[in-house]
Amino acid sequence: MRKCHYCGSRKNLKAIVCVGDLASTYCKEDSFHDTSVCKKCYFELCSCEMDYHEASECLKDESCENHKESLNRFNNWDNLDYNYKPKKGVIIA
Repeated sequence: MRKCHYCGSRKNLKAIVCVGDLASTYCKEDSFHDTSVCKKCYFELCSCEMDYHEASECLKDESCENHKESLNRFNNWDNLDYNYKPKKGVIIA
């Protein structure tokens, strides 16, 4: 059963890839590890992929290329499936 990589929660999880030191404890051959994250930990601990600042900072930084995507994820977290796609029958504007 999936659980959040950081806090162990089993609810409302999404896919992430851990890189660097976090991944090295799980996968010695590669520098990445596929795992899951909850909304709270995603916006507190995960980084924005474009500018390498936290996703919570990306929500406030309109100049970041990922601002709209991060805002969409924050506002629609429960309406997105594990891979950040809208759940069947859900329309996200």
